[in-house]
Amino acid sequence: MTYTRVPCALALFALVVFTPSLARAQEPAQTLQDLQSDLHASDKVRLMHVDGTSVQGKVDSVSATVLKIRVKGVVREYREPQILTVRKQYNDPIRNGLTIGAAIGGSAGAVIGAIVSDAFCDGCGTAQASGALVFGLLGAGIGAGSGALGDSLRKGYKTVFTMPRRAELRFNLSPVLSKKTKGVAVAFRF
Repeated sequence: MTYTRVPCALALFALVVFTPSLARAQEPAQTLQDLQSDLHASDKVRLMHVDGTSVQGKVDSVSATVLKIRVKGVVREYREPQILTVRKQYNDPIRNGLTIGAAIGGSAGAVIGAIVSDAFCDGCGTAQASGALVFGLLGAGIGAGSGALGDSLRKGYKTVFTMPRRAELRFNLSPVLSKKTKGVAVAFRF
């Protein structure tokens, strides 16, 4: 029997199960023209105005210069310089979490099942295949349930627009006076 395969299998299983998915976060748009592809009519949004007030409603229309939001039946119009952020509501579909979870859980379970059954049955080819099948099905069920649960809990708002930051040049003058030194300290911040 080879017991060195079991720690390797457990390490592989831990890598597959506990490694987070590598997803790139899309940068929010900084112009309404760029936002037109992300927002559609009837999307639920939260808009933060530059004065700190927020509005929640459904998108009526988006143009290159104006975002119109329907709030309680009334259409409000916001020009680009008035908008600090726009956040769009999303619901993660359960189907993709179910599928991805089943695939990852099934493959990890099959690998572990094959290795574990090979370790306990020295050279039995049929036991290795049946162990892979049983553990693969078990892993697929656990993975599908975990993926569906995770996706059902993912609801919220995603930032799709932020006002572009403008670089500010700050200039500061301070007098420096002491017994030995007389002068001016100059500081630039940008």
